[in-house]
Amino acid sequence: MLANVLARVGIGGAKVVTRLEKARYRQGEILHGEVVVQGGQVKQRIEEIYISVVVKYVQEGRIRSYVMRERRLVESFEIGLQESKVVPFDIRLPSDAPITVDGTVVYVNTGLEINMAIDPRAVDGIDIEPHPFTDSVLKTLEKMGFTQINVECEHNQFFSRHPFVQKFRFSPAEDFRKRIEELSFIFYVEAEELQVIMEVKQRATDLFSSLEEALDLDQRLTRFSLSKGILSDEKALEKELMKYMKVYKRRK
Repeated sequence: MLANVLARVGIGGAKVVTRLEKARYRQGEILHGEVVVQGGQVKQRIEEIYISVVVKYVQEGRIRSYVMRERRLVESFEIGLQESKVVPFDIRLPSDAPITVDGTVVYVNTGLEINMAIDPRAVDGIDIEPHPFTDSVLKTLEKMGFTQINVECEHNQFFSRHPFVQKFRFSPAEDFRKRIEELSFIFYVEAEELQVIMEVKQRATDLFSSLEEALDLDQRLTRFSLSKGILSDEKALEKELMKYMKVYKRRK
């Protein structure tokens, strides 16, 4: 009787551990792993096992958690005293899952639903690298002389189906410094192309542009797409990016 009561408050009850195939993934890749349920000091009925991909982002100075994807595993079952049960799983990372740089946190949350008891759970951090499409643009920008300042997940529901976007901020290359103060990119990976939102924060160069800056009107947005073919050709990609930036280039 006492064991049953203790199990309800998490003492001597079932535990859960998640084993991932690896710790580093690319955007859009499938996570393979297994959930290990370890029985405690009493029999318990596990109503459900769930696994989710969770992202941390910043909203008005506060850190928020957001479930990007979730799967429910197996039907209700009973776990006996000290019994172990292994449940394999796979879950695909969204192609717009944020990459884990500059403090961005993404983790896999695994939990058990047990009636009349505290639900055990496990949290496992994962590293996410850019999709090859995004990686091509980032490397090309670097070769063009742009320097990455930082990458942030910030609250924004206008440009995303999620409550946040991941922005890649760059300082301009030499030929653009007279007219650009900062350059930001948001990427959306699709099957055969990459959607790009480019935000340019213009540098004040005269009275009019100084007034725009004071009124926070000095930012310009451009949206364009890059095909798979262009993304696989470094010279073509540089030429395409320059097409959208040349208006800000210093005139010789």
